[in-house]
Amino acid sequence: MGDVRTFRYDDSFTIANITVANHVLSQGAVWRSVVLAGDDIYIRTLGHGVGVAPDTNNFFAPFIWDSVDHGAMKNIPMTPRRR
Repeated sequence: MGDVRTFRYDDSFTIANITVANHVLSQGAVWRSVVLAGDDIYIRTLGHGVGVAPDTNNFFAPFIWDSVDHGAMKNIPMTPRRR
């Protein structure tokens, strides 16, 4: 698919993936953040691009990122809630 530059922002628990010129989805970017809302943890994904295949990219994005999210959530140490 091509190369991606990745940037990590520890203060906001965010990773940015920016496509470079040789990537099929260039010019594009995806920002992924871990968000704590009350007792719940979410992974928020925001993307933007002007590549050649926006419809294809939008169609496959949920399949790709959902599997990544599930893998990430497996690696977060969880403590059962006590009520």
